[in-house]
Amino acid sequence: LAPTIPTQTVCQLSFWYLPGTNGANLNLRMTSSFFPKAAVRPPAPATPGTTNSVAGLLAVFPPLWLNEAQPENTAGPLDAAGDRDPWIELYNAGPTNLSLEGFLLSDNYTNLARWAFPAGAFIEPGQFLVVFADGETNETAGSEYHTGFRLNPGSGSVALSRLLEGAPQLLDYLNYEGIPAGLAYGSLPDGQPFYRQLLHTPTPGAANSDARPPVTVFINEWMAVNNSGLIDLCTSAFEDWFELYNPSDAPADLGGLYLTDDLANRFQFEIPQGYVAPPHGFLLVWADNQASCNRTNDADLHVNFRLGAGGESIALIGRDGSPIDLVSFGMQAADVSQGRYPDGSASVSSMSTPTPRQPNTLSVAPEEPVLGGAGFSDQGGGQFTFSFTTQTGVSYRVEYKEDFAAEQWTVEGTYPGTGGLIVIANPVVGVGQRFYRVVAVQ
Repeated sequence: LAPTIPTQTVCQLSFWYLPGTNGANLNLRMTSSFFPKAAVRPPAPATPGTTNSVAGLLAVFPPLWLNEAQPENTAGPLDAAGDRDPWIELYNAGPTNLSLEGFLLSDNYTNLARWAFPAGAFIEPGQFLVVFADGETNETAGSEYHTGFRLNPGSGSVALSRLLEGAPQLLDYLNYEGIPAGLAYGSLPDGQPFYRQLLHTPTPGAANSDARPPVTVFINEWMAVNNSGLIDLCTSAFEDWFELYNPSDAPADLGGLYLTDDLANRFQFEIPQGYVAPPHGFLLVWADNQASCNRTNDADLHVNFRLGAGGESIALIGRDGSPIDLVSFGMQAADVSQGRYPDGSASVSSMSTPTPRQPNTLSVAPEEPVLGGAGFSDQGGGQFTFSFTTQTGVSYRVEYKEDFAAEQWTVEGTYPGTGGLIVIANPVVGVGQRFYRVVAVQ
């Protein structure tokens, strides 16, 4: 044999051999002094045209499936303790009740017996049974089950087994990868292991659905002349960028949507699967014309177009071609972004301090509000009304006191600036005098 095997080295030799029909030993000669012998038995004789010679009965496989799993439960079912924990859903595709005694769940293929269903557990025909995979077995009560392990967020495995002749036998399994918080992974259609996918609308305790919730996402901020701001790590240059904002309480799956700066070409760039705008969060999009920069280890998105410094439009387009959001802008200044303030609003402002991946802020000094329109009416037994001018991006605190010599002012309320007038109307029944002031705050 080549190469030469060093002495005192333990090796494993594997080989094929052609057995006879009545042999009892296999002799292997390595050297004149090493002549091992292995006991072998002939294979079962072939039985063409008749019953197999080693035919036997196998235990019937139950019609029980891993149907759905949610590793990070952000808005799904609450357990009896009031917690939103990870969960696994089993589906009984059979016509009768199925006892779950002797059935096992695990998140580790090397230890299939991590958790066993308690005595008396069963699943009804056609039932979608939710099991909380939270590692809190002490919370198991009645038909609410809690496993002894907790599903890994994002990526992991689930195994369903049963005890057969004292050992676990794997019945079904699923591997999930990169599942965003609040979404699920499961079978579509129900009750089979061949077609499993990301589920945008989790359905714990019910049939799985491919429905996608409506997406509400705004193009929130953009910079078309980035001379010295944020560096694109893929190109190592100051590239154009814009930001998407999700104002909702649920993650917004952006995979399969489109971005464009050409309204005549709505499907200019399809967002790859896996890009999600988190709840009340942001996704930075580099308009660097380098879509090849998109990587699973980079949270930012790169599109195949750049922004025009002289002005243009950016649109987020739905899978059906309908616009989700659209912004148009004119001539842009260097290192000054434009965007919605507050985030997601219709009001657009220039921002000398850009805030990519963060809430938008205005750094302009607030202008002094101008009071006017003061008057008294008999409405409601006596009412004092006045107005004041406001500035977008600035909040205004209205305060008053009835003794001008008093040190403390009482806060009547705080109002966000609209760019127009705000009218204040206060009842003053039984009030001899009252002094008001308006304070502009950032």
